Amino acid sequence: MKNLITILILLIGTTVSACTCIYKEFSKTDYTEATYIVKGEIVKIEVDEEEYEKIITFKVVDSYKGDYKKIMKFKTGLGGGDCGLYVTKGDKWLLFVNSFNGKESVSICEKNIRYTKGEEETEEEVKKAYDTMKSYIKKIKKYKREK
Repeated sequence: MKNLITILILLIGTTVSACTCIYKEFSKTDYTEATYIVKGEIVKIEVDEEEYEKIITFKVVDSYKGDYKKIMKFKTGLGGGDCGLYVTKGDKWLLFVNSFNGKESVSICEKNIRYTKGEEETEEEVKKAYDTMKSYIKKIKKYKREK
């Protein structure tokens, strides 16, 4: 009976979508593929259940690429396999924002860095994230000069 159920499941099939990211060292490609690269704070998070996404309102403190506004909105998935960025209000981030079909979005697959302490991070992890962010910004400025 177990084999019959397994065969039926395989024959009927299901479509499952999961997030798959390829992690590499930060490179010029990360810089060139981003529409915006901005540093700032998350001031509001709204959930759109119909679109299965979060809308992040972001206060920009510094911009390293793209024409930005002081307050910007980005979309991301809700998390749990859809590549959504895990965010909370008050988080400070360096975000690599992409545009697709007129929508700006962020995901866990870009080089986004939260540089404030969340509930689960240790002080050492926050320091490492901050140092990584500083190294990214240094490279971003170099790539910008090379244009």
